[in-house]
Amino acid sequence: MLKRVVLLALLAFTMGTVSSLAADLKPTDKRTYELQQQISYNVIIPSEAFKTSADGTLIVPVEIKTDDKGNIVAVEAGPNNWKLDREAYPIFEEAAKEAAWNTKHVDTEEELVITIPVSIVMLSGDKSKKK
Repeated sequence: MLKRVVLLALLAFTMGTVSSLAADLKPTDKRTYELQQQISYNVIIPSEAFKTSADGTLIVPVEIKTDDKGNIVAVEAGPNNWKLDREAYPIFEEAAKEAAWNTKHVDTEEELVITIPVSIVMLSGDKSKKK
């Protein structure tokens, strides 16, 4: 439970500090940025992820395709570039894809293919330090 609270606090802090960047972006960049924030905010980390050795920031690249009305029609996750924990990656990959599908709509009037880096932060306080 403490881990989830820490993760939520870290996510809220990150979103707060970078939200001012959105005002300076071009419309397409702003749309991509807002979509990234929305998807990252909606990621639900399953309990089995805490049983893995995952620690640190994991970035799952998610490719999102929309139709000309902005409806999400396809979601694919990119390759595991975070090779430290092959056991945990599929768990986070599925969580990122689920968050993208749950977004359902993108503010656009054209077909898009956008790759969004979804950041997931895992902080483990129960690992013992070796001397």
